[in-house]
Amino acid sequence: MRSAVYDEDMDNDQVFRYADVEQLGRALAGARRRAGLSQRAVSVAADVTPQWLNIIEHGRVQGADTTRLLAVAKAVGMDFALVPSRGPTGPEK
Repeated sequence: MRSAVYDEDMDNDQVFRYADVEQLGRALAGARRRAGLSQRAVSVAADVTPQWLNIIEHGRVQGADTTRLLAVAKAVGMDFALVPSRGPTGPEK
């Protein structure tokens, strides 16, 4: 399981970065499969419908409910973390 705590000394392979919902969905699907879980089992554990989970895993939902995404991540043994971006992406200082 990946740590949700950002540590500047953390190896790059310990932090996953996703630019969009499609990448996040693929990552959640991969974690689910590696854990040997069905979409049905994860949907029950995360209290979401199997249809919703399938849509997320295929990256077809923009503006997905964060609470549900966190529940799915927990069900497949992952955490979310906010980490500094790798380049200038925010407002200018």
